[in-house]
Amino acid sequence: MTWSPTYISRFEEAIDSSTGPAKVMTDKGAAFIKTLGNPEGPHILVCEWVCARLARWIGLRTFEFAFLEIRVDDDIPIGHQKKGTILGQKKA
Repeated sequence: MTWSPTYISRFEEAIDSSTGPAKVMTDKGAAFIKTLGNPEGPHILVCEWVCARLARWIGLRTFEFAFLEIRVDDDIPIGHQKKGTILGQKKA
């Protein structure tokens, strides 16, 4: 089963780390988001996705990933990015 949120229903908190993630609630539950405009650059999102896929491939449990457009009216204080990556808490 694929975890596929379609919208962010609520911002919960910004997390002080190098990639500037935020904890949010989506229509499919709790999630952490990171955006293309994060301080570490877009390559960090690709690195995290590749590492998660490799972990799953060798049988480790990891987060589900989903891609979701962050709307202007979502009012999430992580910059002015319009596209984000959702890192969910649902385990594989």
